[in-house]
Amino acid sequence: MTQWLWTWGGRCFGYRDGDDLWTYDGKHVGRFIGDEVYAPDGSYLGEIKDGRLITNLSKKHYRNSPSV
Repeated sequence: MTQWLWTWGGRCFGYRDGDDLWTYDGKHVGRFIGDEVYAPDGSYLGEIKDGRLITNLSKKHYRNSPSV
């Protein structure tokens, strides 16, 4: 199921398809682990909060296993 996502400021960022995050123009940028999204290198990109895609600055140091 595809879920379109907007930033906290109301701009369309892109969409979630399963566990993958894509920009509105089709570039794969990350993978979801629960509500958090990580870049292919494992760095934290953001999360879903109140239905919006945000970056929690206190989590910028979070890392996950790189995805291939």
